[in-house]
Amino acid sequence: MPMRDFMEEFSARTGLRKKARLSYRADGRPRICCDQPVVVARFVSEARQEAERRWPGARVLLRGQPEDYPGMVPGIFRKQRGLPEKTLRRAEVCLQELLRRTLPRNKRFQRPDLPALLQHYGVRTTWLDVVDDLRIASWFSMHRISDGRAELRTEGSGWIYLLSTRTDTGRLIVDFQ
Repeated sequence: MPMRDFMEEFSARTGLRKKARLSYRADGRPRICCDQPVVVARFVSEARQEAERRWPGARVLLRGQPEDYPGMVPGIFRKQRGLPEKTLRRAEVCLQELLRRTLPRNKRFQRPDLPALLQHYGVRTTWLDVVDDLRIASWFSMHRISDGRAELRTEGSGWIYLLSTRTDTGRLIVDFQ
């Protein structure tokens, strides 16, 4: 059963549909909508079980966003103002090299996944943050970060994306570039 079918089947449960105003929408990207956080937790738990059943060793990771951006686009490519992707990628590499040369004794800036770290300092990079903790994904889905400050959204919906990893080698690929 494709995950789309799993989503549709989950949202068709009569009790959940009534209690949580649960619905399945297939216009554009398939998604489940509800107004009860506990139902989100239940869906994530069951989706993880389903992924593991289908692909032993699979993991379901989460990404929380305050908006449903068209696709999961890394920050460096959002609002790029006409700069080519290649230029932005080269700029990221130049910044990494500069930091490594400037701070050779700082081990944090020597790591191969430096752009992942730089995001936490407000640098827009080619990386997307994903987590395995629903509470953290939920926090990011309901907060906007502006000028280094988190602002709780009081209206609208948050978005939590589920990403399934599966490999034949049992290794988890962390770099989703």
